[in-house]
Amino acid sequence: RTGDMVEVKTSPDGVPNRRWLDFVVTSKAKNRIRGWTRREEKREAERMGEAIAKRKFAARGLDFAKMLSGGKLDRPLAKLDFSEARDFYRAVGFGNAAADDLIRAVHPRKFAREAGKDERIKSIVNRISRDEYKDAVVVGSYDNILVKFARCCAPVPGERIEGFITRGRGITVHSHDCGKLLEIDPDRRVEVAWNEKRPGRMPVGLSVTCENRKGMLSELTATVSDLSVDILKADIGEDEAGRGHAKFDVAVENIEQLENLLKSLKSLRGVISVGREAVS
Repeated sequence: RTGDMVEVKTSPDGVPNRRWLDFVVTSKAKNRIRGWTRREEKREAERMGEAIAKRKFAARGLDFAKMLSGGKLDRPLAKLDFSEARDFYRAVGFGNAAADDLIRAVHPRKFAREAGKDERIKSIVNRISRDEYKDAVVVGSYDNILVKFARCCAPVPGERIEGFITRGRGITVHSHDCGKLLEIDPDRRVEVAWNEKRPGRMPVGLSVTCENRKGMLSELTATVSDLSVDILKADIGEDEAGRGHAKFDVAVENIEQLENLLKSLKSLRGVISVGREAVS
């Protein structure tokens, strides 16, 4: 009430939180919070992208830092339309570019055969995915409009979704809580909803950190199959700590089936963590 006395506590280490947008009132406050969040996400994406690039190059026996300081990456970066390394880091961190793309630009002949193999695999997965989710959502009152699902969040039926007009590519659908929504102009938002009359499956990326032992991948894939979930792609390797790291692209019918899958994977002996990530 007017005239009430309140105590305001401040902290020199305090930072804004995106959840504050749910209750702040003024446009100025909301814009300041959005601005800080965007800048922080960009900084985090740069840190993550640089770490990924260094790790990928090291796996190929290449010294990323030395090549960058020596100017050997200037031309390959330019080929990928990046004016400087920071732009590339940010794109990798946000999932809009891959460190392997830069490696192929550095040694195009050496990795041409491998790149061709990757593209063939991707085309198969994309063909399966497009057929499955062709009519998965309804866009307002529009018919026959091109719809694309964001790979960064890979929404599934049952989750809240947001649609945005993408220049030249129709409508892109994101999960309601996708971090990339902060980068999109709100004026490009359109109303979308899941098509309840259309049963089908949606692709989802999963990341599993586990013990690096024989038979672990077999146990993981068996668990997925036992829940009648199709595996579109599976890769396994190890992280810097020597732990096993598995990446799956799977096709699920709805959020309930996905949550059951995550729960089952987490319950396996030797599994350290399970989470969603961008579809390959």
